[in-house]
Amino acid sequence: MNQRYTASTICLSTALLTSCTGGGGNPPAPAGFALPNLRLQSAREAKSTNYRIVTDFSSVYDGSYPAGGLLDVKGTLYGSTVVGGAFGQGNVFSLSTTGTENVLHSFGGPLDGSNPEGTLVDVNGTLYGMAPGDGVYNWGVIYAITRSGGESVLYSLHGSPNDGADGQASVLIYVKRKFYGLTTDGGKWGRGTVFSLTPTGSEKVLHSFYGGQSDGAWPDGGLVYLNGLLYGTTTAGGSQYASRDIGDGVVFSITPTGTENILYSFPYGGSQGCCPNAGLVNINGTLYGTAAGGGPNGGGIAFSITTGGTLTDLHDFGKGSDGSGPTGPPIDVKGVLYGTTSGGGAYRKGTVYRMTLSGSEKVLHSFGDGSDGATPIAGVTALKETLYGTTSGGGANGNGTVFALKL
Repeated sequence: MNQRYTASTICLSTALLTSCTGGGGNPPAPAGFALPNLRLQSAREAKSTNYRIVTDFSSVYDGSYPAGGLLDVKGTLYGSTVVGGAFGQGNVFSLSTTGTENVLHSFGGPLDGSNPEGTLVDVNGTLYGMAPGDGVYNWGVIYAITRSGGESVLYSLHGSPNDGADGQASVLIYVKRKFYGLTTDGGKWGRGTVFSLTPTGSEKVLHSFYGGQSDGAWPDGGLVYLNGLLYGTTTAGGSQYASRDIGDGVVFSITPTGTENILYSFPYGGSQGCCPNAGLVNINGTLYGTAAGGGPNGGGIAFSITTGGTLTDLHDFGKGSDGSGPTGPPIDVKGVLYGTTSGGGAYRKGTVYRMTLSGSEKVLHSFGDGSDGATPIAGVTALKETLYGTTSGGGANGNGTVFALKL
């Protein structure tokens, strides 16, 4: 197991908060079969007026520390846990909306990978994701898994200087017969990459982040495809200072062949937002996202940005009982944005919020009351007028939860 990864994930998330899908083409073939670890269990159905716990993670069998979001496939939810499971190195699970869980695969490393994070993507019934621990070169893998639990490694990351490393919370997208994604580490300069990957496992590094004044560094989210370009964010870089390790992050675009352009650099010092570590969402040609720290209240911001690079601060998190530290990407439900914050709220353990496109924000739920979940670090998924999401901690066993919140 790549222990360095698990520790760095937690430290990175904490540091960010305190310091300041595609389409087209034919789908890939289903993954080859590998023995899954199956287990059915019933969930605790602790209900309030509009909020309930769908399942509590126990660590021993079904894993713990779910750090990614949930994928809805025909009414069934799919996700992963970073640790726990049969071998202690994380798993992939399916979950009904009433709380019946099925562990599809337990990661065992070293060749299989470990510590899966990020949200899965569905391509013609096969699910794809990234596990940033272990693999052939000890820098993580990109894997495929069928909905019945047959798992195979599609690609093992090689690490610097010729390849990326540590997928962490990256989310793959599938555009015109290729996957595209980000790695937080690796590449020519050791500050992360953008890559493409064919369904047969042929990978190409499109861009190695350099940091400093002219480029971003350490991307930690996903990409969005719009009008022939891929858009994303980095948690650092873009500084007016000479050091490549200083900067509050950037928003960038990149062509599918690797030509990158910096749309916006967050000003150094954090007063206007810092460290965007989640993906963007496209609504009618305008991109919306969050920065995890900084802003007038120190709790991060929500913003919109045009494809020409004009950024508008829509909401400043961190005031009073508002959430702080937005780390999961927002989603669009009928022209309204919904998302999570990992801190703040009534109990200082995170929130679920709604926000209009003009920036009017409202906290829908504050985590941390009793056996409630705590510290969500992924976004939410909408299914039949209900939001579903994960918390990395809290719950009956202290190992995280899946929750449901009626809109």
